[in-house]
Amino acid sequence: MARTVDVKMKVPDITRKQFKIVFLAHFALTAFTMMAWPIGGYFFTNLFFLGCFIWSLTQPTSSEPVSIGLAVNIFCIIFDIVILGIWFPRVFKGNGKTVFSAVMGI
Repeated sequence: MARTVDVKMKVPDITRKQFKIVFLAHFALTAFTMMAWPIGGYFFTNLFFLGCFIWSLTQPTSSEPVSIGLAVNIFCIIFDIVILGIWFPRVFKGNGKTVFSAVMGI
């Protein structure tokens, strides 16, 4: 004889929605960038930036994670410009995945 179980779950209230949307968008674009363009420094800097995002989500009253995240983001922008200048594919024929990943990095 089969037994049924009634499970009731409460949907949590989502606070700081815009911040979480920015986090998810940055995470998705970083994942798309890393598909065919695995540059270790790019992964490290964006992992550190996403870590600052998570840190600020866990401590919403502290301003330290946000200020460190801002400093890391400024460094990431400069680093992205250098990486794109060095590794951007010069020939687009046959490099569809690489070009897509580079554009997602922008």
